[in-house]
Amino acid sequence: IKEVESVVVYNGVETIGPNAYQGMTSLINVKMFDTVKSIGSFAFGGCQSLKEIVLPEAIETLSANAFNGCTALEKVIFSNEESAGVEIGGTCFSNCKNLQEVYFSHVKKIVKEAFKGCSKITRVVILNQESLPTLEENAFYSVPTTATFYVSSNLLNVWKDALAGYGITDVKVYTSNDSNDENID
Repeated sequence: IKEVESVVVYNGVETIGPNAYQGMTSLINVKMFDTVKSIGSFAFGGCQSLKEIVLPEAIETLSANAFNGCTALEKVIFSNEESAGVEIGGTCFSNCKNLQEVYFSHVKKIVKEAFKGCSKITRVVILNQESLPTLEENAFYSVPTTATFYVSSNLLNVWKDALAGYGITDVKVYTSNDSNDENID
């Protein structure tokens, strides 16, 4: 089962359980239909070949350690533009040491050390936020101080204040010109 390279989570499935695909070291591609609401602890833990994940429209919960140890992961896209918000569990992306870009939409909570060990993040885009999500202690722990955060103009100063404690000062207003991915506009 470690040799599986592609997984499709079919329409109608709402939950990907804990440890569902853990340790599938050859997994490169995951397609999730928009019915997936929850991803359990270590569901994709240790999937060391996974480079990009697009989270579905219905996503509400990413449990603790859901993507822990996905060492090749470079980009995470939350495509939940219509949802009520997603909660990102503690150490959810911990040890994703090649993670470079994260595109959020409607995040309501980022739990403790969600990005621990993600020392290569250069770009975080936060769209469709009407307020600052709840940020638990060390939510952006390990994110480099050189990372650029793009946020809505109405929250620019709030995000600047929230990220100052991490030493992150490059916080800008997002415009469509800032996108290098068609999935973001």
